[in-house]
Amino acid sequence: MTSNYSRFARLEEGRNVRKAIIFSVLTILVIVALFVFGIPALTGVTGYIFDLKGTGITSLKDTTPPGPPFINIPPEGTNKQNIKIEGTSEPEAAIIYLLNEAEGETTTKDDGTFSISLTLKKGLNTISARAKDKAGNESARSKTFSIYFSSEAPNLDISNPEEGNSFYGEKQRTLSIEGKTCSTCSVTINDRIATVKEDGSFVLSYQLGDGTNVLNFKSTDKASNQTEKNVNVTFSP
Repeated sequence: MTSNYSRFARLEEGRNVRKAIIFSVLTILVIVALFVFGIPALTGVTGYIFDLKGTGITSLKDTTPPGPPFINIPPEGTNKQNIKIEGTSEPEAAIIYLLNEAEGETTTKDDGTFSISLTLKKGLNTISARAKDKAGNESARSKTFSIYFSSEAPNLDISNPEEGNSFYGEKQRTLSIEGKTCSTCSVTINDRIATVKEDGSFVLSYQLGDGTNVLNFKSTDKASNQTEKNVNVTFSP
């Protein structure tokens, strides 16, 4: 944010310097006209200066567009439908943002910061923005971010083992745990990570302990929604 603000400060300083140089030159011309041509010429030059002030300086108006707004990286997924996006741009600039196909507008503060309250649709959302300064110059569009919204817990089906299964002997101590969930979900079994395939299926080899084993399954989607299940099995050596 400091580097953006410094750029804006340097830009404004440059504009002020150019204006100061122009009016200094014009002042010198007035003085020269006074000594060389007298009061009548001074009146004409003075009128010319005021004409420049009213119209000529307009030709030197700001035509430099601001840089694209910087949007703080939002979460890739969320289970909250209403979120706030923050970022920075030129101070007191208009921020024109595009959420999916809908356009909205806000204004930056004196320090160049801005915040936008968004209502997400279910599934994938995209957000980008451009800035427009007081002179009407528009920036290029910012980077486009994707945000996935869902408030529904993922499916979690466990095909092996089943509740209450019993296993005997060392050959059955190693259990092949199998199930299915969403393809973009992550799965843990007693805090061990299981690999989820593209079709959502997962398999994990698990060493049973003697007696009752409680298998705790957790499936979490990219919006942080979670489904949790327990399966109890027993093992006798």
